[in-house]
Amino acid sequence: MPKQIYKPALLRKLAKKIGKPEQYIREQISKRSKGFSPVAYFVYWLTKEGIPSAVYQRSLLDNVKNEVRILLQQSQQSRMKSITAAQKIRRAEKIFKIKELNIQAKLPLLPNDLIREAHGNAEIYQALFIFENSVRYFIEKVLEKKCGKNWWNAKGIINNDIKQKVRQRLQDEKINAFHGKRGVHEIFYTDFAELATIIKNNAGIFNPLFTGIKGRTSFLTQKLEELAISRNTLAHTCPLKKKDRDRFLLYFQDWYEELNVINNRL
Repeated sequence: MPKQIYKPALLRKLAKKIGKPEQYIREQISKRSKGFSPVAYFVYWLTKEGIPSAVYQRSLLDNVKNEVRILLQQSQQSRMKSITAAQKIRRAEKIFKIKELNIQAKLPLLPNDLIREAHGNAEIYQALFIFENSVRYFIEKVLEKKCGKNWWNAKGIINNDIKQKVRQRLQDEKINAFHGKRGVHEIFYTDFAELATIIKNNAGIFNPLFTGIKGRTSFLTQKLEELAISRNTLAHTCPLKKKDRDRFLLYFQDWYEELNVINNRL
């Protein structure tokens, strides 16, 4: 063939398959076929959409046929890379997936209700772990930036009541040295209610980070205070009612969705 053109019948089939007009296909081929002839990209597109075009391909020039092979090879390589990346993600997810224990009721000490409640608490515990620790990191980053690395001992930042409770927890930990430490900084020895108090007592520092968020710092502190009871209930391995679980997940989701905004302001 002295001149390569799109076969009208195949062009119509492709347009019907993707639900676009023929002119759209011509324009897209022109944009996408960089480094390749438009006809080669046309055949590649037909192949990707599963439209038979063997007879048409046999009529093409050898250099165009070679371009089609290259396009298909590149597509296959890209697909394999995507599959490999997806497999790596799945392996990572497996590593971090909490193993589900195969536990059956053993009456009277292990009733079915207890097993059911454990499953209900399991989901909430993950949200608790992420919620509480992300707030600790938040406080640590903000106050370190404002007051320096020794912010915990900076004047007027942490009230004496919280400092005393944390000192006691650290002392208890030293006595029970066989057990792993809770954290490397005092902030990891605080709970929901104490985290809320720290933010409220330093509202002048934290408020700018909540600009535009309804309630400013109370957006977070109110949630922490309301969830403190549920947090302590979980910490003492007691079951949460469904309404309490739903509230916990809702408040956690609210905080999670604001993290990008707050991260960008740090």
